Amino acid sequence: MGTATVNHNRCLRYAERSDCTVCLDKCPVPGKAIREQIQSEPMPLPRGRVKELFVVADSCTGCGICEHFCPVGAEPGITVSAENEDREAVALV
Repeated sequence: MGTATVNHNRCLRYAERSDCTVCLDKCPVPGKAIREQIQSEPMPLPRGRVKELFVVADSCTGCGICEHFCPVGAEPGITVSAENEDREAVALV
């Protein structure tokens, strides 16, 4: 169907340095297609290192549940693109 992509400019984890895990919690894939890991490079103060969200493309079904439940609103912090859709992934700024 497609694959989810985390938008670092919109995702609360990055944009507001929050501990939001809604997309990770709602992911219905056994073993989770959305995961977190400690960042190798610290973010600017005051948060320092945070757990970085990432999508395991081989596990993501593109169901859209993560995008639907994202609390950011009209432009979610995680979006699902169709397999052949060309969306530009947003890098951490």
